Amino acid sequence: MLPFFPEPYSDELAYSIFARYHYLSCNTNFKETMKDLFGSTTACAVVDLPNRLQRLCDQLPKNSSITAESIIQKNTLFPLFQPFLPQHRTLKIIQMMKDSNKGSRIHNTCGVMASTIPAPKHLRVCPQCLTEDEESFGETYWHRIHQVFGVFICPHHQVWLKESNISISSPMNKHVFNLIIPNKIDKTIQLENCEDGFNLFEKIAELVYWFLDNTIFPPGLVTLRKHYISFLQNRELATPTGRVRQHDLIEEFTAFFGRVFLQSLKSEVNYSPDNWLSKLLREPRTTTHPIRHILLMIFLGASPEEILSNDKMNFSPFGSGPWPCLNPVSGHYRKLIIKKIEITQDSKLKCPVGHFTCKCGFGYSRRGSDQSKTDSYIIGKIQSFGPVWQAELLRLVASKDISFREMARRLNVDSKTIKKQLSLIKVKNTIIKNSKKMALNRDSHREHWNNVKIQNPGKSRTELRKLAYGIYAWLYRNDREWLIANLPKPLKKRRCDFSRVDWNERDQYLVDQVFKAVKKIKESEQFGKTRLSLSSIGKEIGELMVLQKHLDKLPKTREALKIVSETKEKFRIRRANIAISQITERGEALQPWKIAREACIRPEFMAPVIQALNLNIIEEGDFNELFI
Repeated sequence: MLPFFPEPYSDELAYSIFARYHYLSCNTNFKETMKDLFGSTTACAVVDLPNRLQRLCDQLPKNSSITAESIIQKNTLFPLFQPFLPQHRTLKIIQMMKDSNKGSRIHNTCGVMASTIPAPKHLRVCPQCLTEDEESFGETYWHRIHQVFGVFICPHHQVWLKESNISISSPMNKHVFNLIIPNKIDKTIQLENCEDGFNLFEKIAELVYWFLDNTIFPPGLVTLRKHYISFLQNRELATPTGRVRQHDLIEEFTAFFGRVFLQSLKSEVNYSPDNWLSKLLREPRTTTHPIRHILLMIFLGASPEEILSNDKMNFSPFGSGPWPCLNPVSGHYRKLIIKKIEITQDSKLKCPVGHFTCKCGFGYSRRGSDQSKTDSYIIGKIQSFGPVWQAELLRLVASKDISFREMARRLNVDSKTIKKQLSLIKVKNTIIKNSKKMALNRDSHREHWNNVKIQNPGKSRTELRKLAYGIYAWLYRNDREWLIANLPKPLKKRRCDFSRVDWNERDQYLVDQVFKAVKKIKESEQFGKTRLSLSSIGKEIGELMVLQKHLDKLPKTREALKIVSETKEKFRIRRANIAISQITERGEALQPWKIAREACIRPEFMAPVIQALNLNIIEEGDFNELFI
């Protein structure tokens, strides 16, 4: 058990509490302090995200109000990262800060190591905070808010911070907890060419302090992105479908902060598709440093409460509603009674289009966004007139003493629209009449078909169709669903009794057929042009498929085919012999080219043929020369 432990001050860094413990304990060596606090002499003095906190709290009295969770939330920089991390990673980091003895893993999991945002090189203080702390508590301490990169102004006193000579990440003092030494703090932070950005730096400091000082239950990165997109849509920097207009956003974002200001925060945005701002607004796959989230919030004019809310944020280019009905003949004309609208995107102008539909049936659309309250009473395009408007149109037509122009004035449309709507009403009435006539015909045909079924019980579908072909055809074309539901049940198909094949019997049968086919082919006039093969024999007997797929089940047939089949070489020799006989009968001299032409043999195959026939016509090596 620790004999004592300092009570943390407001916004005090855990590093500062441990430094005060070392001073008050009178330990001569910092490793003794490490052993007291964390049970290890190899523990490091971490400024932003310390670890081994549970080991420290286990040594405190049981009634102590200091817990590992309270140190993490009130005395480390973790609350700044928490809203911008996935929930599973948040829980993992908390557990690692409690128990892990490898602090680098915490920074890797937080995304600090992979970020291009650096940590401050030295510990920093506000001179006025030092004075107030000395007066209030009799000692000074390191404040959390002053150690965040991007915070260069104290949010409480609106003065520039001063930098100490105590390095945060120096390997020489990684086991040392340093107290504030006022006479060694005289270097005011100066940012070149950023004097005009004082108000922005002040706003950043205020937002960072808000995140550190509030317990937040983050909605998750997906919801966070949706909230950003909603704000961008209201500024017309994202389409109604949620696609960010990257080029316009980068231009406005850079113009808002200034390139020099963004460079001072290591957050300059270029036009490459892989810049940090584009990544932040895409589907969340990586984490982004909190300072960059804060920059986006300032640009959007959004408060942390709005961005981190679990409530769904709606894109509202036409206001929050309700919206007016603009039907000039309804009893609620220009009254705010439309509660829901549909928002789409104009395909050409890429601007939002609102679709408004009233319960009276009147619907209209308008391109947005609305710039003033009077815009909500403008009709871009009428999409539907509804029964109330059409009834008034028919009433005016029936009066016969009102011109089309007067009707158009009263109904707030063009005179051509009046004519078009009258023609549409006429067509609609015709369709209604035809549908009524169709309903009467349908009932008549259904009754007739039912009578045919009753008068012919036991008849099949085909038989009933032949008895009342016209009725069946009409119902099939116009009332098919009812007809199918009222047909007799289909007759069960008879199952064919396929007996197993006797392959031995088939084998013997095919052997006989093979020899008969060979004899038939040899006796035919086409024998000189037909090679004896499985294919030609199979086609001749009409069993080619059986021979190709089931020859392994037909051993006798297979042997017979081996005997009678010709190779391609034998087939050429046979054709050459026939050609020689024909040339000799004509009394012509035997020449290789004549034999090849007569037998239809390609030149490259003639040498083996002549050699096989023992013809002493020409040397084999010289044969091809005759065809050049």
